[in-house]
Amino acid sequence: MERDGKAGMIYTVDSDGTPRNCDRYWWTHAEAIGALTVLAYHFGPERYEARYRQIWDYIQLRLIGRKPWKLVSLVDALGTPRSGVWNGKPDLYHALQACLMPCLPEMDQPRSVGPASVVRGS
Repeated sequence: MERDGKAGMIYTVDSDGTPRNCDRYWWTHAEAIGALTVLAYHFGPERYEARYRQIWDYIQLRLIGRKPWKLVSLVDALGTPRSGVWNGKPDLYHALQACLMPCLPEMDQPRSVGPASVVRGS
């Protein structure tokens, strides 16, 4: 649950933490996956794996379209797809980064037993 009480990561908050833009964009979720992978590697998966899995679950539920290779770039607080970012397909950079970062050789060292294993299915 986010500050607005709904699933998914809200886009922006004010300096006091008040939600300002409650839409959910695919790139913030993808960037969070990469950040959580690195945090788990450096500080231990026990602190970050639950959030990592929660974000991946949301991505699978709301941001990966039902048609093959369809990314949903923007959903509202209830997870309903919206338009408004731009016309066309979202870039693959963020999605690819979220999928590949846990597979980097550096992330396969003994300190990384959480999120990287989630992606690899081990």
